[in-house]
Amino acid sequence: MWLSDIMAAAATKRIRIISIQHDIVKINPIITYFKIRALKHVEKVIAISYTVKDFLIKYFKVSENKIEIIYNGIDYDKFLAGQKENTNQPLVFGTIARLDKIKGHIHVLEALKILKQQNITPKYIIVGSGPEENILHTFVKENNLTNVQFIKEVLDVVPLLKEIDVFIFPSLSEGLGIAVIEALIAKKLIIASDIGAMQELIKNNETGLLIDPQNTQEWSKAIEWAINNQDKVNIIRDNSYEWIKQNKNDFNTINSAHKYLDVFLNPKK
Repeated sequence: MWLSDIMAAAATKRIRIISIQHDIVKINPIITYFKIRALKHVEKVIAISYTVKDFLIKYFKVSENKIEIIYNGIDYDKFLAGQKENTNQPLVFGTIARLDKIKGHIHVLEALKILKQQNITPKYIIVGSGPEENILHTFVKENNLTNVQFIKEVLDVVPLLKEIDVFIFPSLSEGLGIAVIEALIAKKLIIASDIGAMQELIKNNETGLLIDPQNTQEWSKAIEWAINNQDKVNIIRDNSYEWIKQNKNDFNTINSAHKYLDVFLNPKK
């Protein structure tokens, strides 16, 4: 949303500007120059994670004392309904994310292709829509990945979360990762990309698994490991749920709203 930052800066003589930053995406150098200038005129910059804060400091030269971190709020109780009892049934894997190249879906599908050659075909649900839809559908069809199920974007993901045991999040870049927080509340094993935002939410091998996002072999090995180690999967799921319970106030909708209100009323605090 660089355009809104630049346009707002032109009005700073008349209004107070507080900018909320969600992304860690590098942009055109000329636009970057004007956004850097624009962010110098705002009273406060809100970052949705420490990853975004670090990016703002390094890439857009924002002064650290101007940045406030406020995580996105989640309806905690709503996603508790997505929990699934531990069973001895085959694990169901799933991803809920828009079908965009930056979300890295293709790397997981390539991993499933490798596993199919070993006669390992876990059920994998992909929920979402987007510009990569045709590409991903074509890949699945050409490689006869009959274990992959596509579901269009839905308003309520909780019933779908309840079907899933292992939540896969292969994003190449992310400001925070709301879907992962929702999956933590729903007590899923998280296998996610080893990127900054995920490192704020997951401790590798303790509360989830972190994978080199473009390493197809690593994805296939992680999926195979989960299939063959369901007892350990349950332990990690329990650990991750304990972590989100202990830190749920950081992601609470009401708390986030109060933090925003405090910044709006006292931006120089």
